[in-house]
Amino acid sequence: MYELKIEEPIAYKERKNRNYRFNLIIGFCFCLLVGILSKWIYAIFMSVFFIVVQNFKSDRWDKFFILNINIDNENLHLIYKKEDERIELEGLLSDFKFKKETAFSKVRTVYLAVYFKDRLLLKQFRIGDWNENKIDEFLDDYKTYALASIDLFDNKKRQ
Repeated sequence: MYELKIEEPIAYKERKNRNYRFNLIIGFCFCLLVGILSKWIYAIFMSVFFIVVQNFKSDRWDKFFILNINIDNENLHLIYKKEDERIELEGLLSDFKFKKETAFSKVRTVYLAVYFKDRLLLKQFRIGDWNENKIDEFLDDYKTYALASIDLFDNKKRQ
């Protein structure tokens, strides 16, 4: 049996509001810089564009948070939040796939992609304890338990 529990450090609405404030501050600074170096109309247009794009990105990246992953023999139980809604999903270990993916923004960003029955279910970005090291640690554990489960499942079939 394997269990990974992670506490949500900040509620979705607070993460969302914090990112909006941060994007507004950066957008304002960007506006001042471009306005001083160029025309103010360009500065305002570019800043509004920057803020809108960053807010869309932040909304997408903050949408999900994995709270618990439990592997028991060939079953996997996943508890996650989509915005403020708590969702529980259970299935065979073979129904789930986990991959470390990379997104490029201002900097390289690593996230955990979770697939259920070959469809992308969610993307867990860096929030709280979810960071690249935690993703790597989980993927190593997942591979170990998945391989052990497959061996156990194959042995049951042969008997």
